[in-house]
Amino acid sequence: MVPSSREILEAASVSLDAALELILRPRVDLAALSGVLHVCALHDAGGADDAPLRNILMGAAAPKSLSDWLVLCSVRARASVVISSGASVRAEGGRPFEIFGAPFSDAARALRARVGIEARGALLLMTRGEQPLEPDWTIFDDAAGGAGVGESAGAGESAGERAGDSEDECAGGAARRLDAPVVFRPVLLLPDDATRERVLARFASAARAAPLCLTGAELRKGGGCNIDSCGGFEDLSIGTLLSFLRTAASGGDESPLLPRCLSADAKHLISVESGPSVTRQFYESPDCPIDWLMLSTHSGPICGEALGEAVMRRSAVDCLFERVAMGAARGDRGNAVDGVDPGVWKFELFRRKR
Repeated sequence: MVPSSREILEAASVSLDAALELILRPRVDLAALSGVLHVCALHDAGGADDAPLRNILMGAAAPKSLSDWLVLCSVRARASVVISSGASVRAEGGRPFEIFGAPFSDAARALRARVGIEARGALLLMTRGEQPLEPDWTIFDDAAGGAGVGESAGAGESAGERAGDSEDECAGGAARRLDAPVVFRPVLLLPDDATRERVLARFASAARAAPLCLTGAELRKGGGCNIDSCGGFEDLSIGTLLSFLRTAASGGDESPLLPRCLSADAKHLISVESGPSVTRQFYESPDCPIDWLMLSTHSGPICGEALGEAVMRRSAVDCLFERVAMGAARGDRGNAVDGVDPGVWKFELFRRKR
């Protein structure tokens, strides 16, 4: 039986595990997840054998699902570190990576306390600085102390875009009010000192506090990770970054990159939300660095402007992973395109084969 938006919100007021249980079966213990998890929402065109699953671009034309929003919220609530890109932030209009709409916020705080992870995490933004990052973006509010989540009207609007306004109780209501206590401090990973100087100068001219900016060379020196063979940021692949984070998480070394949020006495989850240019390679090699895949797929009509690049094929997923939980839900009413079938969403959690 497909849960209603009201049922999801009521369950989330108890715990995120309880809400997720309405979508994924068998039950997923969020606290038990650790390592590296790739979370993504893709479109499945069906028809052709093993057709590639394509990225869904956020925006007014994208199909909506409160269930998909819950899945993303649950992963972010569990994560000590989120990896994304400057391009993703730019596509979101520079809004904070909002995490929970009430009542998700209390459940998220309880989950992080139960696991023993800091309320403040790190949002690592990999960017080459080719397109400017705007200092007035709300994601950089209070940059020195951590990016506040859900404190602006823009954050509420973004929540509505992701979840949709499918039920009367959601429109202008619980799914759109964000008061999350969890903050993710933005950290920019830049290719070189020259790029960093340009970024810092841009923030200074706008009289805004700049986020922490690190170069590939500094990353190679941090966290006790032996990756000195890397020449520069161009050679610092997502795989190398994940290796660094794993070392920091397991060793608990203090690092200028991730102060405190990867303590040694907790089980950490690193969430990868980067786009196809970064994540496609995960599914093209047997040396996939991902431990878990949280995959949301939409089937049904979709506007061309909401379709991004190909990310993976089902055959690659089946080769690398085993499915441990799944579920489905209809797309939300009030989809951005009037008169278009909202389609069906499928939710799957996969574990890496060893």
